[in-house]
Amino acid sequence: MNTLDFILFVPVALGFIFGLFKGLVKELASLAAIVLGIFGARLFAPFVSDFLIHHLHFSPKTALPLAYLILFILIAIGLLWTAKLLDKIFDSLALGGLNKIFGGLFGGFKYALIVSVLLNVFNALDARFTLIKSKTKAESVCYKPLMSLAPKLWEESKSTDAFGSGHHKVADEKK
Repeated sequence: MNTLDFILFVPVALGFIFGLFKGLVKELASLAAIVLGIFGARLFAPFVSDFLIHHLHFSPKTALPLAYLILFILIAIGLLWTAKLLDKIFDSLALGGLNKIFGGLFGGFKYALIVSVLLNVFNALDARFTLIKSKTKAESVCYKPLMSLAPKLWEESKSTDAFGSGHHKVADEKK
């Protein structure tokens, strides 16, 4: 292991530790709160904005950003509250230990994915400015696996029909 491995491994280890403390339910809820908060705010903000303008007499300039903020916060609070309730249910069913272990694994994976994305961005810059020696990259234990994680997941997500509708297969057969 070299210095590069240490730099790459520390965030993944921290993600594992944070996930271990939070548990899988809270780890998933925090990720869902961000993703669903953004999508929910984007989807419903115009309706809330209209309500703010027509019923509470907000200015159109401030109503839409305020609607986004309100919806994001409400969705996040709702999901995090639900996660807290589920966490208590898991503990009462004596599944708290499994929740923590899987939380650690998920937390480590989440941070590994973040490191992978950052590493790919950094690598694009490194190709131009040579910030890390090729020998250091070649000797690294963590560099290649982390470097390939985000691209592999991206390709897999593009090739998978998440809803099982077969839409892509049918469209391809008609051609």
